[in-house]
Amino acid sequence: MNKYGQLYASSDGLNSFHMSAVVVNLGNPDGTFQASASYPVPGSVGGILVSDVNNDGIQDVVVGAIDLSGLTVLIGKGDGTFDVEGQVIDAPLGTVSGLAGDFNGDGLVDLAQVSISVEVSCHKSLRYYPRSDDRMPERHGGKRKPNGKELHI
Repeated sequence: MNKYGQLYASSDGLNSFHMSAVVVNLGNPDGTFQASASYPVPGSVGGILVSDVNNDGIQDVVVGAIDLSGLTVLIGKGDGTFDVEGQVIDAPLGTVSGLAGDFNGDGLVDLAQVSISVEVSCHKSLRYYPRSDDRMPERHGGKRKPNGKELHI
């Protein structure tokens, strides 16, 4: 996050060392961007989430990899740069999307992530089951396994 409150992050893909990078372009007030800064992360980037995960008032970047287990957290320094020694958080294989929020009401940021195995990691999950008529699935609290598969979303 820069002094204008703008942060733009994307992935530049996988290189030959099984690493990819998060590329950050800080925004200027006139809508242009500053030069890119690249931060290496393990695996192929599957999802990027920006949130203040360590409760210091500075935005951090959480990165999931589609081919590895775990999330890499790049800790924001408050000047638009990030600590490249990213913290790794345990997570399912293949994280592709995530959400940050205070899920348990303790005032701290919690993370939920969706993996390619269609598994959601969070404090509480709802299970959705496909419908035969192609409409949106209904929510069910039980542990039914339609067609032999259990979906966690």
